[in-house]
Amino acid sequence: MTDWNKVSAVAAVGSVFIAGLVAVFTPEEIKCFLKLKINNCPSTTGKLNNSKCFDVSSKQGWQSFELPSKLTRIVSIEGYWSVDDKNYRPVSAEGHTGEAAKKLEPYNQYKYDQRFPFGALLVDIPQYHYIWISQPQQLPRPTAQVSMRINDDDNTQSDNAGSLRVCFGL
Repeated sequence: MTDWNKVSAVAAVGSVFIAGLVAVFTPEEIKCFLKLKINNCPSTTGKLNNSKCFDVSSKQGWQSFELPSKLTRIVSIEGYWSVDDKNYRPVSAEGHTGEAAKKLEPYNQYKYDQRFPFGALLVDIPQYHYIWISQPQQLPRPTAQVSMRINDDDNTQSDNAGSLRVCFGL
């Protein structure tokens, strides 16, 4: 069980103690980590060695990107987007889940891929296939090229908003 008084104290102090390790963060970084704040979170991409980052728009279909070499991991995913910014809160690469997913069910025919939630991040790797990536992870194979998109039909993206910054590394 989380002791929120301790979390508040940590946020105020700006450091975290976990299993003998101390990490120092700004209060804003802690709020973003705890997902207490949706917009204007500081970027961590500058802290990642050997990474290459790309912004994926929610208002376009497949967007292709060249990597500097064959990279093996998605090391971070930042940002938020929505398949309908007037009616649904922005989401991460996981897509619209829970109550929002239930409300979107009557529109499932407008998903790019019915198997995944609206707003899911789809990543296509040449000579493999596309997959749903909801968090940083190992890629199924090293790649020097990738295409990415939001899980929403190409003809219904005018009401979308937001973007995700996806960073690749070794």
